[in-house]
Amino acid sequence: ARMMHYLSEFALWQYYRHFQPDEIFWRNVNQLFAYAEQHHIDAAPVQLFPDWPSTTIHDLYLSLLMVSMLTSGNLSIRQIRFAYQLSLLTSNTMTLGQDYLDDASFLINLSAGQPPARVRDVLPKGVIRVWHTADLIEQLSLWATVFESGGVPAELKRIMTAGVDASLLRHLCREWAVKPYRFERAERVRVQSMQVEVAQRLPVLHKLVREQEERAREETRRAGGEDTFDSAEEVRIYGFVTSRRRERQQVSPLQVKEQFPFWDVDNKSETGLGLSLPAQGNDWLALGTLLGFRDRGAEDWSLGVVRRLQRPGQDKLYLGVQILTNRPVAAALRHEEGRPVDPSMPGEMVWNQGEIALFVPLLKDGKKLNTLLISTGSYALGKQFHMVARGKMFLISLGRVVERATE
Repeated sequence: ARMMHYLSEFALWQYYRHFQPDEIFWRNVNQLFAYAEQHHIDAAPVQLFPDWPSTTIHDLYLSLLMVSMLTSGNLSIRQIRFAYQLSLLTSNTMTLGQDYLDDASFLINLSAGQPPARVRDVLPKGVIRVWHTADLIEQLSLWATVFESGGVPAELKRIMTAGVDASLLRHLCREWAVKPYRFERAERVRVQSMQVEVAQRLPVLHKLVREQEERAREETRRAGGEDTFDSAEEVRIYGFVTSRRRERQQVSPLQVKEQFPFWDVDNKSETGLGLSLPAQGNDWLALGTLLGFRDRGAEDWSLGVVRRLQRPGQDKLYLGVQILTNRPVAAALRHEEGRPVDPSMPGEMVWNQGEIALFVPLLKDGKKLNTLLISTGSYALGKQFHMVARGKMFLISLGRVVERATE
């Protein structure tokens, strides 16, 4: 039982870093459970350590199998840990067996060095174990309803952590569904020999967008036209909040390099990009990271957020990036009372007598939301600012936070 526990901890640390355990690992863990079955100790209650609740080898193994299916690279460390603890808590709703019932959801081959998979073809009995998740999904749906009503299920309070909400439970319901869940997503198109230039950090992105707008204004003046900006009328702000970490507050005034790294585009769709890049030097990347990108040779910058992060090898990274907008607008937030900007704020965070922000007309669920990218320290629900953008001023009030993330 302790061997199964430590193997599970090893696998979790792999998942935290978006790696996958190898064939040798799965062969060892599968044979360990087969050994427990052969000696009829898989369902015997055991206490791993003093003051720990009793468990079984069956439940430990099944919990590892459940969390191993959450490897799409779109869950944070805390969410993965919660999913594992949730699997231990709900393992009594599932049982490994040899019979192929109509509601069998997943299978594992005890003689192979492979993780579990969906049941698609009937395989010979013996080394194959299957289980179904109908009771589990029913329980998760009930808990998700409690979250959506503003409460926290009493059974989950002991394992609650940041990042756990109804949306996570709904995600687990889809990943662990009785039958494969069919997603409707934009078609992905494979591309070759395409690269994008990538920039990061809110102050850097703000300056790049400003330079982009200055070029556009100059071209408009040369053409004899007028620059208009009416998309922020009657704006209601929902903040996508980026952090300003303590160690970054001592950074010297912004110095943007002219050259940024280029990453290979693996695939693209209307809503996102799949990017391949070297792992060395890119350890700062995490889920929720805000990025600016543009095609090689292009002038205009788009904004995106890392939604998927995988490590297909020791020296490679794969990112799934959601496109927020290809038309960001540089903005400055001035206090409504006319107070000056806090003098302790780094110079790179100040522009046009206000705190820097990026106005983003975000399309979400088919609806257009007027959102702001701002520093966490600038946010407070209902806080009012005068937003200055493209020479116009708007009185705004900050609404709910759409997302908190890192730069």
